[in-house]
Amino acid sequence: MSSEKITRIAAGTIAGWSIVTGGQPLDYLKTQYQTRDHHLPAIKEIYRDIGLIGFYKGASSLYLFAGLVTALEFETF
Repeated sequence: MSSEKITRIAAGTIAGWSIVTGGQPLDYLKTQYQTRDHHLPAIKEIYRDIGLIGFYKGASSLYLFAGLVTALEFETF
Protein backbone atom coordinates (compact mmCIF):
# COMPACT_ATOMS: atom_id res chain seq x y z
CA MET A 1 0.00 0.00 0.00
CA SER A 2 1.45 3.36 -1.00
CA SER A 3 2.11 6.11 1.51
CA GLU A 4 -0.31 8.41 -0.35
CA LYS A 5 -3.10 5.86 0.08
CA ILE A 6 -2.33 5.46 3.78
CA THR A 7 -2.33 9.24 4.19
CA ARG A 8 -5.75 9.54 2.53
CA ILE A 9 -7.20 6.75 4.68
CA ALA A 10 -5.78 8.30 7.86
CA ALA A 11 -7.08 11.75 6.90
CA GLY A 12 -10.53 10.32 6.20
CA THR A 13 -10.62 8.49 9.51
CA ILE A 14 -9.63 11.63 11.41
CA ALA A 15 -12.22 13.66 9.50
CA GLY A 16 -14.94 11.15 10.41
CA TRP A 17 -13.96 11.20 14.07
CA SER A 18 -13.98 15.01 14.02
CA ILE A 19 -17.52 15.02 12.67
CA VAL A 20 -18.69 12.80 15.53
CA THR A 21 -16.75 14.76 18.15
CA GLY A 22 -18.38 18.02 17.10
CA GLY A 23 -21.82 16.78 16.22
CA GLN A 24 -22.67 14.15 18.83
CA PRO A 25 -23.04 16.52 21.81
CA LEU A 26 -25.36 18.74 19.77
CA ASP A 27 -27.42 15.79 18.62
CA TYR A 28 -27.66 14.44 22.17
CA LEU A 29 -28.76 17.85 23.47
CA LYS A 30 -31.36 18.12 20.71
CA THR A 31 -32.80 14.77 21.74
CA GLN A 32 -32.85 15.81 25.39
CA TYR A 33 -34.57 19.11 24.56
CA GLN A 34 -37.24 17.27 22.61
CA THR A 35 -37.99 14.88 25.47
CA ARG A 36 -38.00 17.39 28.36
CA ASP A 37 -40.32 20.23 29.24
CA HIS A 38 -37.51 22.62 30.15
CA HIS A 39 -34.58 23.40 27.91
CA LEU A 40 -31.64 25.06 29.63
CA PRO A 41 -31.46 22.82 32.72
CA ALA A 42 -30.88 19.82 30.46
CA ILE A 43 -27.27 20.90 29.86
CA LYS A 44 -26.63 21.43 33.57
CA GLU A 45 -28.33 18.19 34.53
CA ILE A 46 -26.40 16.10 32.02
CA TYR A 47 -23.09 17.63 33.11
CA ARG A 48 -23.94 17.32 36.83
CA ASP A 49 -25.28 13.76 36.64
CA ILE A 50 -22.95 12.15 34.09
CA GLY A 51 -20.18 14.65 33.41
CA LEU A 52 -18.69 15.66 30.09
CA ILE A 53 -18.78 12.07 28.84
CA GLY A 54 -22.58 12.18 29.11
CA PHE A 55 -22.76 14.31 25.97
CA TYR A 56 -21.19 11.44 24.03
CA LYS A 57 -23.66 8.71 25.03
CA GLY A 58 -24.01 6.29 22.15
CA ALA A 59 -21.11 7.74 20.19
CA SER A 60 -18.86 4.66 20.18
CA SER A 61 -20.59 3.04 17.22
CA LEU A 62 -20.66 6.39 15.42
CA TYR A 63 -16.89 6.74 15.80
CA LEU A 64 -16.35 3.38 14.17
CA PHE A 65 -18.87 3.93 11.39
CA ALA A 66 -17.98 7.56 10.59
CA GLY A 67 -14.25 6.83 10.63
CA LEU A 68 -14.62 3.87 8.30
CA VAL A 69 -17.05 5.48 5.86
CA THR A 70 -15.18 8.76 5.63
CA ALA A 71 -11.88 6.94 5.14
CA LEU A 72 -13.41 4.99 2.26
CA GLU A 73 -14.81 8.19 0.78
CA PHE A 74 -11.42 9.91 0.96
CA GLU A 75 -9.77 6.93 -0.70
CA THR A 76 -12.27 6.40 -3.50
CA PHE A 77 -13.08 9.98 -4.55
